Amino acid sequence: MNYVVGDFEDTHISTEVKDINIFASAYINSKAKFQKYLDKNKELLSIKKLRNNIELDEEDLKELKATSI
Repeated sequence: MNYVVGDFEDTHISTEVKDINIFASAYINSKAKFQKYLDKNKELLSIKKLRNNIELDEEDLKELKATSI
């Protein structure tokens, strides 16, 4: 058997340690904001369609954009 041994430094893979809780908390905050938005606007037809997995039309999208501003 032949073995090849190399001593190299990989420049494509980062070994930087990152705090993954930052990403998780951003996701949790976004999810909470979206849930709050849904709860606040639950009377809108477009939100009812979203909750019931019904396709949105152009008017629904306009309604969602108007409430998000």
